[in-house]
Amino acid sequence: MRVRALLPSLHLNLADGYRRAGDVGRARHHVTVAAPLAAELPDDGYGTMIREAIARVGALLDAGSREPLAAP
Repeated sequence: MRVRALLPSLHLNLADGYRRAGDVGRARHHVTVAAPLAAELPDDGYGTMIREAIARVGALLDAGSREPLAAP
């Protein structure tokens, strides 16, 4: 796996960590960075998982939730 393929996951985890800490601005920044990077991932299990998790973090941000990210 190329290093670039890990960037969406890195930004996803940063977004979720900031969201849980209540830093909405930084969380939204990392979701915004992660989404286009994830769009470049292959359409396989890993790519789908990362894209869905980014969408879940975005939805939790919109809801104002600081709860842990649950598995789908």
